[in-house]
Amino acid sequence: MSLAEIVPLMKPGQLGRNIAVGVGYFITIPFWLPLLPFIVFALVWRDTGGFATSLSSIPGISEGAA
Repeated sequence: MSLAEIVPLMKPGQLGRNIAVGVGYFITIPFWLPLLPFIVFALVWRDTGGFATSLSSIPGISEGAA
């Protein structure tokens, strides 16, 4: 399994596209990374995609969200 099959938006065999996606990630990640705790809070609070249920083993998080 190659890295291009794991990373979202990358496609195996498309070097130019994968370089552009990598540069895009390198530029954008520092901007949204400080927001990660708030994003996780919102996902757990609304139980988006069963996120709260999958994290219910952590103390303070119940199944089915708030």
